[in-house]
Amino acid sequence: MRKALLLMTLAVMVASFTGCSSDDPIDLAGTWSMVANQTFQFDLTIKQDGSTITGTMVRVAGTEADTPIAGTIDGTTVSFTRTGATFTQVYTGSITPDAKTMGGTFTAGGGTTSFPWNATR
Repeated sequence: MRKALLLMTLAVMVASFTGCSSDDPIDLAGTWSMVANQTFQFDLTIKQDGSTITGTMVRVAGTEADTPIAGTIDGTTVSFTRTGATFTQVYTGSITPDAKTMGGTFTAGGGTTSFPWNATR
């Protein structure tokens, strides 16, 4: 009994030192196909460092300049801010467990009206 307890304790310690953690953020790095406000299509490219994300939103059609994003992941919640030359949009949403889809709402210019968004990879 004592030997089994010692082995279990050792296994838990090894797992904690090798990075086996349920606290690791979901991996969102890569390129996503995104639709904002049911109309505007973007290529959303995300780079990730732990729970911090950065990247760009590139409008698929139109002449709008590429815009940077920066935000965080907390569990299955993602939030990021898109900052253009004359606007700021704040996005919040949920990530599916398989990390292939995410979506939620965003606000523009500090307003209270929210608009839908979703992204897939």
